[in-house]
Amino acid sequence: DLRMSRGLGDVYKRQLLIECIGEKTLSMILLQDNLFQPIIAALFGFIPNCAATVVLTQLYTAGELSFGSLLAGLVTNAGLGLIVMIRYEAKKKDILRTMFILFITGVIVGIGFMLL
Repeated sequence: DLRMSRGLGDVYKRQLLIECIGEKTLSMILLQDNLFQPIIAALFGFIPNCAATVVLTQLYTAGELSFGSLLAGLVTNAGLGLIVMIRYEAKKKDILRTMFILFITGVIVGIGFMLL
């Protein structure tokens, strides 16, 4: 399907962006040991495909990302699910509701684990 092909093209562009930014820059952006870290990681988790989860996991195993922030990013990552919703023209209200629920859940879980 042509709509899905365009969606996958967008995914590869985002994946290239992650590689261009680099893990070091990303770890600096994520503000190690800061309460904003899970929020930023949750936003980063919205990047579709597995690239975001791989980068978050690598940062966690390198000690540059807290466990709570890792969870925040993993919770918000819906793989290609959000792209499919967008490309197949799901109701914007449903897309935004889904993203909001994922984001809030990710941030709450992330901050909760950081505070433990």
